[in-house]
Amino acid sequence: MNGADKTMKTKQIISMLLALLMTAGSFVSCSGRDAEESGNQPVNNTELTDTASVEEETEPETEAETEPEDLVYKADIPEGTNYDGYNFRVMVMDPSTIVWSDTDFSVLEPSAEVVENAVYQRKMAVEEQLGVKITPVYGTGNIAGTIATSIIADDDSFDICFSAPLIASGKITDGLFLNLRNFENIDLADAWWDQNSVNDLTVDGKLYLVAGDIGYNYKRSTSVLFFNKNMITVNGLDNPYELVQNNKWTAEKMFEMADVITTDSNGDGAYKAGEDVFGFAHCPDTLYQMLVGGDVRMAETNDAGIPEITFMNEHTIDVFNTVTGMFYDENRTYNWEKVGVNAGNEFTSDKLLFMPTEFWVITTFREMDTDFGVLPIPKYTEEQADYHHCVNQSVAAMMLIPKTNRDHARTGNIVSALGAEGKNLITPAYYEVALKTKMSRDMESEAMFDIIFNSITWDPGFMYDIGSIKAMLSGMVSKLDTELASTYQRQQKVFTKGIDRLVKGYAELNG
Repeated sequence: MNGADKTMKTKQIISMLLALLMTAGSFVSCSGRDAEESGNQPVNNTELTDTASVEEETEPETEAETEPEDLVYKADIPEGTNYDGYNFRVMVMDPSTIVWSDTDFSVLEPSAEVVENAVYQRKMAVEEQLGVKITPVYGTGNIAGTIATSIIADDDSFDICFSAPLIASGKITDGLFLNLRNFENIDLADAWWDQNSVNDLTVDGKLYLVAGDIGYNYKRSTSVLFFNKNMITVNGLDNPYELVQNNKWTAEKMFEMADVITTDSNGDGAYKAGEDVFGFAHCPDTLYQMLVGGDVRMAETNDAGIPEITFMNEHTIDVFNTVTGMFYDENRTYNWEKVGVNAGNEFTSDKLLFMPTEFWVITTFREMDTDFGVLPIPKYTEEQADYHHCVNQSVAAMMLIPKTNRDHARTGNIVSALGAEGKNLITPAYYEVALKTKMSRDMESEAMFDIIFNSITWDPGFMYDIGSIKAMLSGMVSKLDTELASTYQRQQKVFTKGIDRLVKGYAELNG
């Protein structure tokens, strides 16, 4: 099959899948934890919305609208560098995963859609700059398994790859990837790398996976809070944007506002999801998102560069008690997975004020009649220095370089160029154009996007799910378990063994 045939085949697959989604509706689990393991879109028995497109944009844009005025980022690559048409192959998730399929390397033709066209422009810019051809190589199902099989076979089928931190973690300690800090021409301090990921995921001075402007897909899994603007206005509540600006946006304030909204609409003396109006709804993973937002860390790196379990302390217990005090009161909120209510429909029907979820869900609200806004996950208290957000560690695509890659200088230059041009082209298209002017309903949301994307926390304990911490937290929510200290104590040895195994694995890696 020649290149044109492959391109047409890929576009046909994507078009067919998108048509299927538009017909069948959008289904999403609270966490999407099985997305890459199964090779399919995360599915659970709760619909978020009845109709949704997974594309970040559907309306055509002119080419002029996709081009930023100034391209200010440039990788430090010697002039005249040319790799004589080398085929630089990037292993990414194939289109069958629908929501979490690759968005960063699979656009092989010009597109009328603004973000897709930026991806294509980035490809062409780097190809022209370095004399290379950039080609996606698709992994199916458990992409980490596909990657590992290829590396172990030493078949040299790709130059770099993208995988989620949770499913890549074991492959890292198996010694299948290269330490990014050993690449002389990859400057991890460059503006196109997410510095939080660089710092948080460095263990024993070694870094094997990183996020940044080389791809925007991981941002789509970031925790976020949507709110119904009309319900705020009608009920005379404080403007949430002003609360953020004035450092008053806290968990306590959010729950207070939610309580004002919750109403026994049908007057039957009971509060029931799907029938009454609620100020807040959640799912098991919301607890994890709120803990991260409240500056709770599962593990932190000590002065020697080694992560240590830091989860259980007074602050963690305080945040947990505040959040679960809301979550466990069925007269104040509901768990949309547990009760089987379509939270997205409730939100778009003006029956839900606050909806915590992942950022990609914003694409499902395009047809919502009522204006909505976007907020950061609240701080725990006003004294908290910064906001904190998490990605879905099961699906967030991060870059790794396989040990089968033998031309490190060439790879470093191409990766750096992809990152720089991604920051010049893809990030503005997705962030500035698509999100800020097409999906959000107000100018104030722009500042919220900055806060959210600049405050992702890559806690290795949570990212690598040490001791199955997320399952422990989700299980507690499902059972309305309030005893965090005793529940943690029962699993403490598992957490300790998990972090010790991680540290030992990194210590045994060369370089």
